[in-house]
Order: sequence, then C-alpha cells, then structure tokens
Amino acid sequence: MKRRQEEAEDIREEMSGIMKEKQQSLKDTGYTHRIGYGNALGDMGVVRAVGARPDYALASGGGRVVGHSPAYKPTSTTPSWVDRIPTLFMRSTRIHPLAHIILQPSFNQPGQCLPLASSKVYVEVALRTPIYADQVTLSHVSESIAYDVSSAPKEFQVYGLPPPLSTSKPASWVLMGEFKYDIHNAVAAQGFALWEMAKNTLISTIKLQVLSNYGSASHTCIYRLQVHGKEPT
Repeated sequence: MKRRQEEAEDIREEMSGIMKEKQQSLKDTGYTHRIGYGNALGDMGVVRAVGARPDYALASGGGRVVGHSPAYKPTSTTPSWVDRIPTLFMRSTRIHPLAHIILQPSFNQPGQCLPLASSKVYVEVALRTPIYADQVTLSHVSESIAYDVSSAPKEFQVYGLPPPLSTSKPASWVLMGEFKYDIHNAVAAQGFALWEMAKNTLISTIKLQVLSNYGSASHTCIYRLQVHGKEPT
C-alpha cells in the first residue's frame, strides 16, 4: 500500500511539472486570454489580461439582433438556389438569417460574420434585460489569419436606447461613446469603456454605428459584439 501511495505521489508530481511547462510555453507564445481597452476615438489604451464578464447581448442568453443596415450581397452571374436563400428569407423579415452569429462565441474563423453593405453600417441589438452598460467588446478575425482586413470596422460609435416610458412616448437614442477598433493589434477582442456620463442611463437596446472601415467600399464585416454592465438593483 505504501509503495502504491509513493508511486501515485510520483505521478502527481510529474503531471504537475508537465502542466507548469505547458502553461509557461503558452505564455511564452502569447496564447493567453487578453483584451484591449480604449476610452476615446483613436486611443486603444493598454492590453491587459481580464476576467470574464456577463454578456447581455449573448444570443443564448436572450440577446437578439432587431435591426441592421442593408446586407451585403456579393455579385454573381449565375447565383445558385443556395445563394438566394438569405435574400428570399430577408424579404419577409428584413433581418439577415445569420445575424445572430455576432451574438455568439466565435472560433476566430474568416467569414463567420455578418456582412453589411458599404463602409458605413449599423447593427441594433436588444439586450436580454435593461442594464446600465459600461463597456462593449468588439471582435474581428485576427489579422494573422484573415484573407483581407479591409472590411474590418475602424471608427465607430455606440448608442443606447432606454426602455420606452409608454407607447405614446418612444425613447431616443443616447450617444455612449466614440471609439476606434485597431485591426493591427494582436488582440482580436477589444474592450471599450463607455463614457462616464452615459453609464447612468438604463438601456434595453444598443446600436453599433460603424463610421468607417479599413478600406473596403463594398462591405463591412461584423464578427462579434458584446455588451457589459450592471442590472438595476
């Protein structure tokens, strides 16, 4: 029995050493969970490791896309019936059938995005519940594996829509911040702290208003939008 305990202890020590070496290897190669922070237009701030935060735009949690600018439709001389499905579906709903992809975890694969026509686009997302938002996180496929980064969002604004007080008094959009997504940053998921004066506004819907991208005149790709904050007490 004593010998078995000694053997088990040796195995645990060996496995512990292997795990430490693996963790150090991942750290040395940069495979750590990092996020970039920015507070103003053009200021990306400091890249730092952060803990996870609740995402109130998450599709599986109740978030949903309720509006967006016209979807991008690639030109094709002979489109197949498969290519026409999104167009046919949108005639009745006006929401792209793959719009929810921006509200769910991504595997950082090129093309897994919501393509919208033009360099100036927008997306409106209803949150799972009204919150006092204090940060948004915008993600794009990493530049190192992207085929083309010209369609990545660049300068953008964030608006919040308070819950309506009544059907006769619709709420108005409130500007909550202006930022710049840095496609050349090694961090793909970049966090942006909303303006202090906007953090006291209870919102139920958020709008991502892209003002420019990295060069594409035809379309802009939105990969992931997350919204963080606190629920009213």
